[in-house]
Amino acid sequence: MIQPDNKGAAVRNRLRGILGTLAKGLRERRAARHRMRLGKIADIRWIGVTGSCGKSTTVHLLTEVLRKRGRCPKPSGGNLPDAVPVCLLRVKPDHNAVVQEIGTMSPGHIRHNCRIFRPEIGVVMNVGSDHYAQFRSEEAIAEEKADLLRALPTDGVAILNADDPRVAAMAGQTSARVVTFAIDKDADYRAQDVSANWPASVRFRLEYQGQSYRLESRLFGLHLVPNLLACIAAAHTCGMPIDAAISALGEIEPVDGRMSEVKAPDGVTFIRDDYKAPWWGLPLTIDFLRNAEAQRKVLVIGEMSDNPGNKGRKFRRLINTALSDLDMIVVVGEAAGQLNESLLESERIQAFHRIAEAHEFLTTFLKSGDLVVIKGLVADHLERLARARVETVGCWRDRCGRRTLCTGCEFLPIPAGSNERVPAGHR
Repeated sequence: MIQPDNKGAAVRNRLRGILGTLAKGLRERRAARHRMRLGKIADIRWIGVTGSCGKSTTVHLLTEVLRKRGRCPKPSGGNLPDAVPVCLLRVKPDHNAVVQEIGTMSPGHIRHNCRIFRPEIGVVMNVGSDHYAQFRSEEAIAEEKADLLRALPTDGVAILNADDPRVAAMAGQTSARVVTFAIDKDADYRAQDVSANWPASVRFRLEYQGQSYRLESRLFGLHLVPNLLACIAAAHTCGMPIDAAISALGEIEPVDGRMSEVKAPDGVTFIRDDYKAPWWGLPLTIDFLRNAEAQRKVLVIGEMSDNPGNKGRKFRRLINTALSDLDMIVVVGEAAGQLNESLLESERIQAFHRIAEAHEFLTTFLKSGDLVVIKGLVADHLERLARARVETVGCWRDRCGRRTLCTGCEFLPIPAGSNERVPAGHR
């Protein structure tokens, strides 16, 4: 039997859900009407970006590049359900381009968003196992991503990563003109002579229709080369000269929490990749460390997302293969419970269930010349391990409930233990 208090809470929750659904529908209808009006009175390039990984970075880079030549609103919300309507309602008639991430949470989500956003240029980065729980296969994920291309008009442009076979195969899913970018495959925009071994940033020679251009970025990691290529291709498609796009890209700093660098006064360098942690991207992180030039190489790793199958066994196997190339692997949080006795016996593996314990270990272990890569989910706030070397960090809660970076958080400098909760009304 439902108790009166519980029954009242259930009713209130159901009412909030109904009101939320109504508000979402109203916002979407307003956004769709606004998009229709702008399509009649304004000359705006509408660019949608999708893919299993790298969407947000590509959107950020492309927005900053296009702002060098015109007005472009700030992107909105990534995979949040209301991201596309919120983005559209910010657009004004004097904007020149709109770049928006077209993400998905369930089958049909991209198609729904495209009916509202009506993209004219579509960029597809890759297909991985993100949202595997909702789609159950990478083939189904690819089918969902291809909905962005099916939504393009016949005079639109599809910009595809030719290095990803599933993305390359999407060329037959659209009536729009197709252009490609790649490192290893023949493509319209191709990166060659790539250099990305830290402490060097990403650099390469761009080949386009027999012409060569040299790009020197401020980004770190070979896996960001496709983001740079996609940005150049999209900017060029919008009418921006290639050399101007390359020049603009060379001025852009890494996005916070996405291979962003933190240099501590004691000579330790952190690379924070702590916003998103899909399982299939972890080998790229290990390769980055493996190829880096540093006195000691340390990987700090938290929980991974979208890890189908026997996640514990796969995690242990990957950790074991990385040991020969790294000086220390620190596993934090629930992921620490996936290690077996054999791995825990290694002097180069440390496991901590609480982030405060990991911080105490790193405080004494790290020394000048060390390179530390932090890989985890934004909700775990592993970034505090780097922040504590350069600013006051008092909060060592294991879970605060916030799914945003600690930047500007009023609780960051205030002392709080692992089990303390954020005050009610502040989550």
